[in-house]
Amino acid sequence: MTLNQPKLTLDQSLKLQLKLSPKLQQAIKLLALPILQLKDRVDEELLSNPVLEAEQGGEAGIQTDSELEERDRGDEAWEAQRDYLPSDETPTDNNHSERDWEDYLRYDPRPYRPPRPLEVSEEDSYIDRVVARETSLNDHLLWQLRLNCDDERREIIAAELVGNLDDDGYLRGFDTTELAEDLDLDPPADAAEIEEVLTGCVQGLDPLGVGARDLRECLFIQLAPLAENGTEPELVELARRIIDGHLNEVAKRKYKKLARTLKVDVERLREAVHLVAGLDPKPARNYTGTAATYVKPDVFIEKIGDEYRIYLNEWGIPRLRISNYYRRLVAAGAADKQTKEFIRDKINSAVWFIKNIDERRRTILSVTEFIFEYQRDFLTKGLEGLRPLTLDTVAEAVDLNPSTVSRATSGKYVQTPRGLFELRFFFSGGISTTDGGEGVSTTYIKERIRRLIAEETTPLSDQAIADTLHDDEGLDIARRTVAKYRKQMKIPSSSRRKPL
Repeated sequence: MTLNQPKLTLDQSLKLQLKLSPKLQQAIKLLALPILQLKDRVDEELLSNPVLEAEQGGEAGIQTDSELEERDRGDEAWEAQRDYLPSDETPTDNNHSERDWEDYLRYDPRPYRPPRPLEVSEEDSYIDRVVARETSLNDHLLWQLRLNCDDERREIIAAELVGNLDDDGYLRGFDTTELAEDLDLDPPADAAEIEEVLTGCVQGLDPLGVGARDLRECLFIQLAPLAENGTEPELVELARRIIDGHLNEVAKRKYKKLARTLKVDVERLREAVHLVAGLDPKPARNYTGTAATYVKPDVFIEKIGDEYRIYLNEWGIPRLRISNYYRRLVAAGAADKQTKEFIRDKINSAVWFIKNIDERRRTILSVTEFIFEYQRDFLTKGLEGLRPLTLDTVAEAVDLNPSTVSRATSGKYVQTPRGLFELRFFFSGGISTTDGGEGVSTTYIKERIRRLIAEETTPLSDQAIADTLHDDEGLDIARRTVAKYRKQMKIPSSSRRKPL
């Protein structure tokens, strides 16, 4: 018997493969960063690269926000950007090709000079700017237990129950027997004792309704005190019957059918439904404990006379430069070969980092300038003046790839005279008009639909909304399109918008 032995062969093949250089990868990543993350990235680079340093000193900061707005955010920021634009004498490298490393010592990129930092005066204490951490549900409930529970054993059991609540305040899928086995108490706790602590202690804490195991129990807990506070017992009992098995009929607004089932008149049923509607199905919604997310605009737009001025926000981003110490060290020739190689790599990295930061500024500024040149009517008229705009339109106008425009606008915010908006807000499709115009932005159409529904006296159907938009504004919009936009805004249908 013979076995086929594997053979080793050499084959040649040609294939095209796209690879991004580390410098290009860095440029892409920096472009995608919003201003707050960019600051962290610059700080990280300053720590890791010894030849890169931030310039110190400069003009003294001003004292008030009003002076900052009049002087820094206007003229100085504008002049700084204009001065930063390259002149004919500034070396450029559009092809990102490698240059002899000694050229880096002669090339001093002119970084953007950010506006002067705001200094806090004695009258404007930093304490006024501190935001307290939101109280979590767990902290709020444990604080009540420490005040109200005199029995240490009951407090231990209650604290364990509180620790098992979900974000809505429920004990979903909770087994009292398992908890009894896990608790290290002497004598051991049993399921009956834990149930008593749950119903007699935890479910009486604020917000009322926490500790429930399902929606029905949650609403019952909130309903119980109403009779003691002056609500008619018969009305409370009717509300209890509705909660016990008829919430689906209430959600579908089938009041007449439900009134016949419960053998009450419709008006009395509506009173009970109003009572149920005043209960909270998610009692812990205001105690999420999540920290607020703050947004810092990457671009400012201010109106100066009849013109709008656009400039980048770079407060907190230091001016970068190559260290003179390392320049002199290499120029003197005192460094050995290994040190010189190390300095060369670091200077190479520092120069490209500064160039990529510069390219990020140019890209965001050019994209923003075109967006607001195109959307100028938005600044004067609001949403009514918003025009349809796509990434491809901007990319073609500023001679960039659509993916580059997407990175330059995603997660970036602009402070306008009409408020703070994400740059992606100004991109949307459009609906044609009956007069053959260029169309109306879908963002504006959604706002019109929202207003019509907010102002309705009786629920408007999707077709009625489409007809109103056609008659009043000449918008050629279909009923199914209205339904799609309404669902995107999470607005219920007309049948579910009937008054209670």
